[in-house]
Amino acid sequence: PKAVKVAAEKLERYEGTYRLDVGMVVSLESAGDHLIGRSEGQPDIAFLPESDDSFFDKPTGMRIVFEPSKGREAGFTLHSNGQKIKAELADDVGEGAQPPNTQEE
Repeated sequence: PKAVKVAAEKLERYEGTYRLDVGMVVSLESAGDHLIGRSEGQPDIAFLPESDDSFFDKPTGMRIVFEPSKGREAGFTLHSNGQKIKAELADDVGEGAQPPNTQEE
């Protein structure tokens, strides 16, 4: 894929914390011309825009695709290693919320 230019305002609308179907929590924030994906215990991932609603990370081959017609609350779909993982906006993620693999025993 080739990165395209997307207005900062459009990137900012995707900022937030999302809960993936697999139980992992990911936060997205805009950083200049791309989105940064952060998850506890994982390296940050820079997702470059390939359109207003689709972003990719070349090193990992991951892609996130939003469906703006369904609203920001609809979240996105993460395409990774041939899998499609749904992620929903998680306003309820707050203090003490951690991905399952980092919770204390």
